[in-house]
Amino acid sequence: MDSLITWAACTLATVLAALWLVERAPKQLRDDGAAERERKQQARAVPLVLGTALLAGCIVACALGWHATQLNPWTTTLVLCAAYGVGLCDDLAPQGLTPLVKLTGQLLVALVYAWALPIPITEAALAATACMVALNVSNTFDNADGAVLSVCAVPLLLVGVPLGAAACALLPFNVTRAPTGARAYLGDSGSHLVGLLCLCATPASWLLLVLPACDLALVSWARVRAGRAPWQGDRRHLAHRLQRRGYAAPTIALLLCGCGLLPLAGHLALSPIAGPLGAVGGTLLCLATTLYLWRLGSPPAAVP
Repeated sequence: MDSLITWAACTLATVLAALWLVERAPKQLRDDGAAERERKQQARAVPLVLGTALLAGCIVACALGWHATQLNPWTTTLVLCAAYGVGLCDDLAPQGLTPLVKLTGQLLVALVYAWALPIPITEAALAATACMVALNVSNTFDNADGAVLSVCAVPLLLVGVPLGAAACALLPFNVTRAPTGARAYLGDSGSHLVGLLCLCATPASWLLLVLPACDLALVSWARVRAGRAPWQGDRRHLAHRLQRRGYAAPTIALLLCGCGLLPLAGHLALSPIAGPLGAVGGTLLCLATTLYLWRLGSPPAAVP
């Protein structure tokens, strides 16, 4: 009963926060995409508030006793707020944070995360590196409506994390609805929060980052081949290729979700007898499917 109350309470808090923020978001948190029209195709200003709504759900869940693996509720709240805070600074900056400043902020979050874990200093370095990776792959994968929520956040339901239910409640805000488009975005604050949730929720939830990591590797490779910096945003991601192929946003979200779930599905299907073997098999299948969708999608036109 207690767990059911936690799930219901964090979902309700997330939805109420989202409804309130979507209508009352300050001007500083409304992104009209004007500075990056070549890769942002929204027709109007969209509030970057779903991360704040999800944080409200996280705080309620932690207050009711939910916590990440190896952390207590208070330290879980601390590290999640740290990840959210760095992303919020990027959302509020008129042109966003510079890559160096943003990377420094992510490093601070990683250090807070590693410090909070009850592990030796040698393992803390690996934990901080994993945190940096999780923040960046989730952040860069937030490049299309519903991508991060459907691939990384909603599947948390399968590993017993109450924030998965909250993410489900946010999907209707984040998926394009003709003709107006998505009502709200996660923003960097939300994508950072989701990435850290995947890292610290349970060991099984790490598998939800496989597809975003693969997408980041492919798009970085494509940018370098085109003579661009790997951190310079464009429309070369897997979701963008599928958009140019003619797929609608809900269809793309479903395709990405199905592909991204393969590693976790393989782990859960064979758990507890051979969970690692299933995870490896699911990861390989995910990589093969990603490469197939990458080749299926249309490459960028002359304008990157």
